[in-house]
Amino acid sequence: MTQRLFPLFIDLSQIKITIFGAGAVAYRKAKRILEYGGNLRIISPEIREPQFQYLQLDYPRLIIEQREVDFEQDFYNCSLIIAATDNIEFNQQVVDYCQQKSILVNNATSKSAMSASFACSLELAETSIAIHSNGHPKQSLALREQIKIILGAK
Repeated sequence: MTQRLFPLFIDLSQIKITIFGAGAVAYRKAKRILEYGGNLRIISPEIREPQFQYLQLDYPRLIIEQREVDFEQDFYNCSLIIAATDNIEFNQQVVDYCQQKSILVNNATSKSAMSASFACSLELAETSIAIHSNGHPKQSLALREQIKIILGAK
């Protein structure tokens, strides 16, 4: 049975978010979080996505730490952890640890091993529409484009 996730809109400016990994997927997630006012820290031994340096110029509250993850310290006081490395086993370790500590976790390498998932969204004036397709992002993006056409949005 597919895990059912509750749709929720949340003020990101009041919570601490950490992303493990610094590749293209981590960059996309980081950019969205920062656009919504999130307090974000990136931890990765290697910064693979060169766009991170420009992102840090636009969002000075972004902290980038080029180092290994410290399981004793890096989870402390976090409300959301995003495991966005290309290492499936490490990402699963992060999920397991977060579940033990009751921390919300998103896993970029799994469609189900997580407690939080990103939705595709559409902003129209005072209205926000979120679309979630249980790990099928192309389906969400296609539906968002159809909604834009129906509503006459740009």
